[in-house]
Amino acid sequence: MKVTSKRWVAAFLAVMMLVSLLSINAFAATPENVKQYGNYVSLGDSVGSGFGMPEYNRYGKMVCDEVLMKRISGAYPDLVATWTGANLTQLCMPGYTSAALRYELDDSFEMNEWELYELSNFTFGYYDQEYLDENKSTFREAVTNADLITLDIGLNDTWYSSIALVYYVAEDGSIGPFDPRETLEKELENYGTWGTVVRNAMYLLAGLAENPDKWSTYVSMLITNLSNYLTVYQENYEAIVTKIFEYNPDVTVVAVGIANPFKEWEIIPGVGGNYKIQLYDGGPVKVDLPIIGEFILPDEVTLSPTAAMLAQGMYDLTYTSARKYFTKVYPGQYLYADVSDADLIGKTATIPLYENSTLDDSGFNPHPTAEGHEYIAEQIVAQLPERDTSAEENCPSEKFTDLDTSAWYHEPVDYVLNKGIMAGMSENTFEPESNVTRAQVATMLYAMENKPAVSSTAGFSDVSEDAWYADPVNWAAANGVVAGMGDGTFQPDTAVTREQLATMLRSYASYKGKDVSANGDISTFADASSVSTWATENVSWAVGNGIIGGRPGNLIAPQGTATRAETATMFMQFCKKVIG
Repeated sequence: MKVTSKRWVAAFLAVMMLVSLLSINAFAATPENVKQYGNYVSLGDSVGSGFGMPEYNRYGKMVCDEVLMKRISGAYPDLVATWTGANLTQLCMPGYTSAALRYELDDSFEMNEWELYELSNFTFGYYDQEYLDENKSTFREAVTNADLITLDIGLNDTWYSSIALVYYVAEDGSIGPFDPRETLEKELENYGTWGTVVRNAMYLLAGLAENPDKWSTYVSMLITNLSNYLTVYQENYEAIVTKIFEYNPDVTVVAVGIANPFKEWEIIPGVGGNYKIQLYDGGPVKVDLPIIGEFILPDEVTLSPTAAMLAQGMYDLTYTSARKYFTKVYPGQYLYADVSDADLIGKTATIPLYENSTLDDSGFNPHPTAEGHEYIAEQIVAQLPERDTSAEENCPSEKFTDLDTSAWYHEPVDYVLNKGIMAGMSENTFEPESNVTRAQVATMLYAMENKPAVSSTAGFSDVSEDAWYADPVNWAAANGVVAGMGDGTFQPDTAVTREQLATMLRSYASYKGKDVSANGDISTFADASSVSTWATENVSWAVGNGIIGGRPGNLIAPQGTATRAETATMFMQFCKKVIG
């Protein structure tokens, strides 16, 4: 073949590869065009909890009521929920292992005693058997009602099992006049971070030196420890995924990959980098190995001249392979987001700055930075489908000069406009940020009922017969969909509160003969106690059905108002999830 011909072939192949890459990226959703979801549940450990973010650190560096199950600003679940327009249920639990999450979902599973001990020890007694049992219903209800789930669990498995072995050996050691070892909380309180590390190391060495007759036992435990890590995690993870789809066969799950916290640790100064090698096509495969049994083998491995290689090798072999494998089992529903390039807080083991540390004062912190969380959220969104734009050729929002067709509210506003549930405030304005009044909500529900004839009045002193909202309010009152304020008035021009709106929607659902018995758990919201007694069941129902979600600061804001854009979103979810 002539040289010129070879060049043409090479150029052609290069162009085809570029086109392929562009084609792949063209179909990846972005924060601006991602599909909108109703309920989003984030399952995982401290990585997704926001551990290390400023809002979390205000309350300390461990587990506490102020941050547990709360929406932390800037954490990747917060960003994903914002971009997908979803109501977030945050169930990323700092310290949780795959066994703990499996226990929350699977009645047939029991945790090992040492796992429960370490779970309690490393959370200063916050998690125990009773705590896990109390939260089973919370996890199962959230999964059952979810439209989107992110799953990010497992890194604590190796940490706990390794530390359990260290503690076992250390307990066999004694160091003369030194104080006996206590719980982690007491050790840190009495001796500080480095004092605790040094003391445990001393007792570990003493345990080894003083008990040569137990070395074979220690080695056996180490082998068991590693084999459990290699196999038990995959068993737990498969059980978790299976249970999720048992509770909710239609849900979309995005499994979040792993960012190696040791990838910057150089053995030889100036020599670094990570290199992925593809072993075979088609993704990870499950095989039946002698002694080990069923095991998911990775489809690629990472080589590195740094200290990262050992950790990354284990991640590739166990964590990553398991998380990727189920894309073949549940195609289109179970997705995988590679986040290996996420920026982490602690790149070295010697960062002395306190503000860069949340695990301890040593400075090493394997949790994402703000940029890392944003990167992870973008990778998750990139796996999701784009928003349906099939109706946008005749987009009803385009006629309104104050609507941004790239904004989060575009789909729900188009939905209510197309359905005739809402209309503009003028010929060319929608006023998405204006508050919705009580009369407007009655009018929306009246429109959903195709505006039936009204022959009676409710007798509200402030609703005149010739008011534009008279028929909607009188119809809604006659059918038990709305009620007055208790003093003979309806207050039609008053901005509707979120708890009033939840009550009206639930009343309409009941009027339509829908089952309104399923309620959500609102106790996790910081202001749950501020929900009016008469509205508690209605707000719980709206939260449980994905109609109303929390606001920043983990607030349900029951006496807060709702903008027209927010109301459009609530009505779209109400129609799709409840009315049908």
